[in-house]
Amino acid sequence: MEWHRQFWEEPQAKADFIYWAKVPDWSLEEIVALSLKKDPRAVSSDKFVHGTRGTTFSAAYFERLDLVQRHHAAGNLDDRTRTTKVIEWAEEYDFALPEELVERVQQLEQKRMKKRNMPGDTIAASTPEEATSVPQPLPDHITEAVNATSEPGDRQDHPIDAPSLPSTPKELEILDPDEQPLHPKQRKTLLILIGAMVLKSYRYKPGSDMGTLMRTLETQLNDLGVPLHKDTIRNVVRSGLGMLEENQSKKK
Repeated sequence: MEWHRQFWEEPQAKADFIYWAKVPDWSLEEIVALSLKKDPRAVSSDKFVHGTRGTTFSAAYFERLDLVQRHHAAGNLDDRTRTTKVIEWAEEYDFALPEELVERVQQLEQKRMKKRNMPGDTIAASTPEEATSVPQPLPDHITEAVNATSEPGDRQDHPIDAPSLPSTPKELEILDPDEQPLHPKQRKTLLILIGAMVLKSYRYKPGSDMGTLMRTLETQLNDLGVPLHKDTIRNVVRSGLGMLEENQSKKK
């Protein structure tokens, strides 16, 4: 019996990750096709005509399509979702995406962030009036989170200013804990602040995988000229989350 190649097995059905990593957002069916290493322009639900729905590939395609549609209905995915958000969603819900595609999207995002944070540039200034070098107050939800978990007498009744970070490791020598050890209460407050920022600003969900968060923090620190290993960052973040949880438990 002569073997006939299915449409998803054709050479043109193979996904070009270089191209799709540059696309700013993906539709639900694009997410499904790319997760199976297929080009969404060649592989979509309307291509599965009678006679092809009983195959292993079609079963995998429609199972994944059902899953992303359910997450769309739950509000976890939009009709078109930014690529970086798709990767975060996939990691959180254990939805496998090709490693090469994930790496290419993350590389492009890192380049974008690095260019955005180049010396002389302002971060997220949508208008000329918003471009300023003056340190801005931290978001209200961060201040509230710190105040809510601080011991009596530690509350901040005024806006907390974002610190001006040193630009090189050499300048960080003044923060060397061996030369200027932190008071236990100062250390506790700093860890609570870190935990609050991770939860509120980076939207980390306790118990979920830290992979994306660690890569983001490592990249941002490298861009600032303060390289730290992921394991070091992970230990600090976990300590901050633990301290925050401990303080919240005490107040219940």
